[in-house]
Amino acid sequence: MRVLVKRPPEDRVVTTTATVQPSERFTFQRGLNFRSIEGTQQADSVGDAFALGVQEGKRRFADVLGFLGMLVKGRVKPKHIGGPVAIFDVAMNEAEKGFGEQLLFLTFLSMNLAILNFLPIPALDGGHMAFLTYELVAGRRANEQLEFRLTIVGVLFLLCLMVFVFANDLLRLVSS
Repeated sequence: MRVLVKRPPEDRVVTTTATVQPSERFTFQRGLNFRSIEGTQQADSVGDAFALGVQEGKRRFADVLGFLGMLVKGRVKPKHIGGPVAIFDVAMNEAEKGFGEQLLFLTFLSMNLAILNFLPIPALDGGHMAFLTYELVAGRRANEQLEFRLTIVGVLFLLCLMVFVFANDLLRLVSS
């Protein structure tokens, strides 16, 4: 594929070629899979560094929400879901790239955990927020037995999810 790019400010036209190849990588935002472009953004001041941090936090937050949306719609294969072993593997790879990449990965991991914690699953903080919202709207506490049963169902769901991601991790280890 021949690619033409117009570069500002003098509108210089750059011509290059790209080879399109099949890939097992999961790229949901693009229809084509190009080699990744890596760059480093450097902050000139503490304010710039803070702004870059906020910008990266927003981007990672959107990534996690996008993945969860695709998970709900069934557009994500189960093999793309990993647990602690996969997290450790990715963390090792990011650490080898340098301190900055490791911090970006930790940003992504923190956003992921924050979002998952606020899902309305009764055993998590999001579930407690749902119960408190009900209490605020209804003006009374929810039935204690119902709250207990929903919490047990939430815990069982989380345990099943943990078994699933551990099994995925083990299958990934065995197959590689």
